[in-house]
Amino acid sequence: MVGISEVVADTFTIFSVPRIWKGKPDVEQRNAVGSWLRLRPRPEIILFGDDEGTGSAAEEYGCCWVSGLPCNEHGTPFIDSVFHLAQEWATRDLMAFVNADIILMQGWADALMACALKFEQFCMVGQRQDIDLYQPMPFQEGWQAQLEGWARTYGTYFTPAGSDYFGFRRGLYPEVPPFLIGRSAWDNWLMAYPPTAGVPLVDATPAACIVHPETRTSKVSEWVRHQPHVDEERRYNKELMAGIYGLSAGRVTDAQWQVTAAGEVNER
Repeated sequence: MVGISEVVADTFTIFSVPRIWKGKPDVEQRNAVGSWLRLRPRPEIILFGDDEGTGSAAEEYGCCWVSGLPCNEHGTPFIDSVFHLAQEWATRDLMAFVNADIILMQGWADALMACALKFEQFCMVGQRQDIDLYQPMPFQEGWQAQLEGWARTYGTYFTPAGSDYFGFRRGLYPEVPPFLIGRSAWDNWLMAYPPTAGVPLVDATPAACIVHPETRTSKVSEWVRHQPHVDEERRYNKELMAGIYGLSAGRVTDAQWQVTAAGEVNER
């Protein structure tokens, strides 16, 4: 078992692939990154991609920026390159991929540390809370308690067929199939793989309230709904997943372990 002093000393790395930093995505991503920077221990953050504003945002927030991701003909990045490069660039062994519009609170970081204390290797996943949040967050004193109370009262859980974060130690994903990011099924593969490698899949939903700043009326997000190539890319991902584990595999509810609201890591 890893000692608490070692875990805290190493902190952890968050890596993500933002969209263009304009309009609504700009507000969402600034709220998200702002919340990550307020976690304790403070994480290293790596932002990937060449969408407009990513480099300047990385400089503004003191993050590492990695450009030049391999993409398909429509400019959609492949997730295998993201995980490969993140595990090369990160200066921490404890890592987490987080979608770029997800607001994290301290309960999430505490759950990650609890998993790191419990397991040599693991994959921590969880469901998000969808809420209507369209304004820049001031991050005033008490913001986490206020936001969590609002989310748990008025938010709705997204389906357990998806996870917006994956916490693990470097080396868990030596190879990832060439899924297109944000186009269905890639997150299911990331959840389905660890148990096949003998690695615990841990559901942190009870302990980690995470917020997605939009109430969904469908499983396809607003920013991709009107792009004509999205359906083609989703079919590509689903066919890739179906050929490996099948489309019913890889859900938060598959986890055999859970981080409780009290922060304990227990078998279900």
